[in-house]
Amino acid sequence: MQQRTPFPRLARVRPWWLLVVTVALSALGLPSPAQEAPPEKAVIRLTSPKPGMTFDAPGPIAFQGYAIDPAGDIRHLEFFANELPIGSSDFLSKIATIPGMTIPHHLVWEGIAPGSYKVVARGRDSLGNPVESETLPVEVTRPASGRFQFVSSGAEWRYHNDGTDLGQKWRDPAFEDRSWPSGPSELGYGDGDEKTVTRTDGAPHPLTAYFLHTFLVPADLNVARLEIRLVRDDGAVVYLNGKELLRDNLPDGEITFTTPASDSTENENRVRRFQVPADALVAGPNLLAVEVHQASPSSSDLSFDLQLIGLSSDTPSPLTPTVSLVGLNLATSESRPEARIAPGRISLRRTGDLTRDLAVFLAISGTASPDLDFSALANPALIPAGKAEVDLEIIALDDDLVEPTETVVVEIVPSPVAGPLPSYEADPEHARAAVEIRDADSPGVIAPVVSLVGLNLATSEPRPEARIAPGRLALRRTGDT
Repeated sequence: MQQRTPFPRLARVRPWWLLVVTVALSALGLPSPAQEAPPEKAVIRLTSPKPGMTFDAPGPIAFQGYAIDPAGDIRHLEFFANELPIGSSDFLSKIATIPGMTIPHHLVWEGIAPGSYKVVARGRDSLGNPVESETLPVEVTRPASGRFQFVSSGAEWRYHNDGTDLGQKWRDPAFEDRSWPSGPSELGYGDGDEKTVTRTDGAPHPLTAYFLHTFLVPADLNVARLEIRLVRDDGAVVYLNGKELLRDNLPDGEITFTTPASDSTENENRVRRFQVPADALVAGPNLLAVEVHQASPSSSDLSFDLQLIGLSSDTPSPLTPTVSLVGLNLATSESRPEARIAPGRISLRRTGDLTRDLAVFLAISGTASPDLDFSALANPALIPAGKAEVDLEIIALDDDLVEPTETVVVEIVPSPVAGPLPSYEADPEHARAAVEIRDADSPGVIAPVVSLVGLNLATSEPRPEARIAPGRLALRRTGDT
């Protein structure tokens, strides 16, 4: 930091309060008031790195600087690169400041794409007037490996987690999100390991939370695929510039604010790796949007973190997919005329390369017979390109025989060692799932039919002069009691 001529007044007189402040600031490694004369107006200066320095992508780059306000202090700065926000700095010391005191600021910028950047820091003085630093030019060069980290773990995300349904416009690049709070990942609540807590209210929680992050891509960058490293609890959809890149642990079809995740997450800290085409990537600003869904409003926690890495066309072969089986509905029954029977459902999931179709070979066993007790499953099962999962449905068939409960066991078979089909690896902890089929022909077995009947469909708030009858609905059933 450049030294300045001391205050003439302070050079002659050093009152006791100045000595106290000087000692306190020295303990923090900060300059004392006697070391620098305040400027005539508020200033922000970036002191590191030096202008024109070159860094390898994806960084990090550590920025250091300070702010001085002769009438107060500037404790909050926003940093911008080519007019896009890259983070903020807050001076959080509890030590009382005096007008004109030097306030230090710093920022670590990560996940930077190659390119030329003009970095500025902005704040407001004690009167609310905008203050801006001089532009700091920074060069970031392309690494030799052909891997470009656009978004790093720990990056700054804007978030919305107050229970408002934002529909679909929130993931559009033109959406205005400056009012959203922001913080570094991991984001969420309930686990105690979050860098940014997005919600402090107790359950029930909203099923959906929204996250946004903007990053830059140079015009001449050769990116063929994108690698997504995702931490999600429970399910997530990832969009790039409004286009869906990935859907993990969520059903097919339209995803809305009230769509629950397919099932609860066993390990919320697991990093799931996927590779997808880079078709949605554009030169310049890109908007990454993620919606994280809970399996239930009673869920106690939510976790989210994401890394996004660009891969050039000459990067070595894609990730080998890891496939797993997750039971969603592990009990069904033969058809009955008085009830609609939900089929058994097992989710066949993969991580790794999503750019190609993946054929997964299955071993079907158990006491139930295909085409006699249930509709035979396609084997191998196909996960289409662009999808991370498909559902396997166990549809029971009525054989008019009195039988005990039967089972259908599905196991993942190792991929062929050689051949034209893409290889895969089975998750050893989730390579098997079983569905029970209950019989409909045993004497006395009648599937219950449930219904709701309104008994009192109007009530009111309590009143001191009257006794209020509550609203009443009768939940009734027929069949086996």
